Amino acid sequence: MRSRKQREAVWDIVKDRYGDHIMQLCPDLEELQCCTLDWPKSDKEWRDQLVAFECGGIWSAGGWVFKKFKPMWGPLEKDLDPDLFDFPDPEDPFYLNKAEKVIEKNRDKYLVGYVWFTLFERMHLMAGFEQILLAPVKQRDAFLRLRDKVMEFNRKGIKRWLDLGIDAVFISDDWGTQDQLLIQPEQWREYYKPCYKEMFDQIHKGGADTWLHTCGRVIPIVEDLIEIGLDVLHPIQAHANDPKELGDKFGGRICFCGGIDAQDTLVYGSPKDVEDHMFQLFDHLCKRFNGGWIPGPMTTIIEDVPVENVKAIYNGLDKLNTNLPWKTSKSLAT
Repeated sequence: MRSRKQREAVWDIVKDRYGDHIMQLCPDLEELQCCTLDWPKSDKEWRDQLVAFECGGIWSAGGWVFKKFKPMWGPLEKDLDPDLFDFPDPEDPFYLNKAEKVIEKNRDKYLVGYVWFTLFERMHLMAGFEQILLAPVKQRDAFLRLRDKVMEFNRKGIKRWLDLGIDAVFISDDWGTQDQLLIQPEQWREYYKPCYKEMFDQIHKGGADTWLHTCGRVIPIVEDLIEIGLDVLHPIQAHANDPKELGDKFGGRICFCGGIDAQDTLVYGSPKDVEDHMFQLFDHLCKRFNGGWIPGPMTTIIEDVPVENVKAIYNGLDKLNTNLPWKTSKSLAT
């Protein structure tokens, strides 16, 4: 009961204070819950209480949130051959049918389209995390063919968003643990960096901005991401990437989105601690560069966060907005 009341209280705060200048859109839910999946024939009970996404991975209902992000089954976990899986077709008019209607009603907003679980994540959700980490060495040919097939899907998805006149395309691949990259930077640059460059170039040529969600410590590749055209880096996981280090090295050359510590400060701190944290993030990521920070939590605000600390986020933004060192018509709270 307490959890439900907390959720309702937080939602009331968000509804009262939320600025809808930025609107994020996904492909239709029916498409994400992919119908082309070849369900495992050995266990019919798997059909109950399951969710299957466009990459073909199967989760138990609710099992893809709060540290349970591990599919029960992937279509390529036994055989990495990409020809064994047929991707949904982003060129199908149904793919963005609902999003298209929302876009037409909200042209005055900054519209962000998702191509989520983009490359590395899409591959390991299909074939297994360990297998994809080892595949460049053990199954290089199959790995490259799968990567290229995923990229074909991504190019089509990006084009659909651009054809609708979207303002930004938001892609995602978590690349870090709390203290390091999941793979060596050299391997990332060889196998993945060219793919991100291709997507960023496509997005920019279509007149849109590039956003990337990548959790964990990613400082070793931020310079690469800037080099190939990333505009907005999300979510700035504070315990993995020192905000001051990020600002010192990259401030003014990229926009930061997120950073508010939902792992520690929001859970265990006082409202004053939260406000002080907001001021520090502003100093490190924004103040010296006359902008470049979109405030937001570094991850989902979980039920352990006191409602008073959610209010403190907005109180901190109010204080910052009344003392901006530059003249602007825009509010940090948007």
